[in-house]
Amino acid sequence: MQRFPDYWILWHDKALFERTLNQKDDAAVSYQKAIDLHYEDGWFWSWQDLGDLYNEGLKDFARSIEFYNRAIERAAAEEKGHEWRAWHGRANALRRLKKYDKAIEAYDKTIELHGEGFPWCWYALGDCHQQKKPSSLVRAFECYCRSLDLEAGYERAQEARDALLVDFKRVLHQHLDAHLNLDRFRTLCFYLDVDYDSLPGEGKSGKVRELILHLQVRDQLLRLIEQVRRVLPGIELP
Repeated sequence: MQRFPDYWILWHDKALFERTLNQKDDAAVSYQKAIDLHYEDGWFWSWQDLGDLYNEGLKDFARSIEFYNRAIERAAAEEKGHEWRAWHGRANALRRLKKYDKAIEAYDKTIELHGEGFPWCWYALGDCHQQKKPSSLVRAFECYCRSLDLEAGYERAQEARDALLVDFKRVLHQHLDAHLNLDRFRTLCFYLDVDYDSLPGEGKSGKVRELILHLQVRDQLLRLIEQVRRVLPGIELP
């Protein structure tokens, strides 16, 4: 460092070393020095790591978003394949600030850029859909299931999905009972290869309830959601 005080990469490496020693404030100074000395307004990884430091270490979520935004700008120029990392960090910070709608947008962008997403990302996206006002319990359930598709047994997603199940079935039942007439309900059963007349239950409400239970025990609730969107296009699920 003494021989090459203006060599930005040394300041970046110094910050990495300081983070391993849990010297968070010193690392923040070193990252900023690396950015100031960089020939093109800061290296992507300096901005990204600085965002992570403020997000996960210093717990200054608003500042971390500023750094992730700069990382997104630099990624477009030099690290296109890693742009999703900055969006993911931004999403995590927004979620911690309880800005759930904006966090949802950032998680969606992360998944778009990543290709398929990853278990934590889908779990956190589901949590945002569940926590936002008004909530979207059906979308939250889908996200938790997607997380488990990518990592079977992922504990956080498993616990969240199981805890949500009762409320999910309640709002789905209310939604179907309110929006499906008898003819559309018969069509839904046809698409699901379920014999309407064999469903127990009295009246449409009772048969809707039994259809949900029938598909739950067969682990086909996601298939139900898919076909509901087909039968009720343009009507947003709760």
